Amino acid sequence: LESLNANTTIDDFVIRSVDDDGAESPDYNYPSFWTLPSQVLGLAINVVSGTQLDLTWNAITGDGSATYTILSGTSSGNLSELQTGVSSNSFSVLNLTPSTEYFFQVIAVNNTGNGQASNEVSDLTDAAAESEITTSSITNQTNNSYSIEAEATENDTIYAVSVINGETPPS
Repeated sequence: LESLNANTTIDDFVIRSVDDDGAESPDYNYPSFWTLPSQVLGLAINVVSGTQLDLTWNAITGDGSATYTILSGTSSGNLSELQTGVSSNSFSVLNLTPSTEYFFQVIAVNNTGNGQASNEVSDLTDAAAESEITTSSITNQTNNSYSIEAEATENDTIYAVSVINGETPPS
């Protein structure tokens, strides 16, 4: 078998051997089988935050269902399995360390085995989110009754907190 395309089906075929004297062995019929999947192409990273990166790549098409294995690491060429059995052509990597460079490869997998790993790509997670309290007030009302209000900004998102008599009022 020569010049097989990746991720294709080879339908029923026969193997027959011939010895030096030209005598043929009995035919052995093989059922269909898959070739290894193609190499994953188009791997890209979208930096979402300091703790999340989203990966996307071109889906493997053809006869047969492929899943994907995600490899990751913090140094080039030193990657390990992060996730197996991914069924779509995208994956969110969570709980990362801010301001850290991460490296990734993706491998397509089918019933025959693993295809060739994608090219390695890398990107840097965002810096840690900065928070600051922009306004606050404490109001002592009567007989040990008090109100505390604060507003904080984190990456342009405003969070407001109110506490009245030691309890957070319902939203």
